[in-house]
Amino acid sequence: MAKGIIVHSSYAKNLSLKWYGDKFNHKIYILPQVHRIIDEHNRAYRNNENFLVCSFGHIIQSKLIHRIISVWQSSEIGKNSNNQLLFVGSTSNDEYGQKIKTMIQAVPNITITGFVENEEYQRIY
Repeated sequence: MAKGIIVHSSYAKNLSLKWYGDKFNHKIYILPQVHRIIDEHNRAYRNNENFLVCSFGHIIQSKLIHRIISVWQSSEIGKNSNNQLLFVGSTSNDEYGQKIKTMIQAVPNITITGFVENEEYQRIY
């Protein structure tokens, strides 16, 4: 069972309320699309503030985590050691999980938390 539902606008959340009532309302989180937070990112980056990028959930191949890591390493924001890429979730012990662990060994500003309990997950999210 899902622990939460992500929508990108209050309109989508309101539609859910209209169609399903308030049964799931406490599990619906509004997460703005990336293009809407770029201005905030640019302001923070220009002011040399720390910047935190998070990915939530299992670290599996279908999420293309290896590509996220590669882009992070080649980006200006990733090259700044004050910024952090945080994967909140567990990595499998299969070949892909080992590949990811190997990729981040030499990158001090990438962290994998491993499994986190629901209360901690909600605090971070």
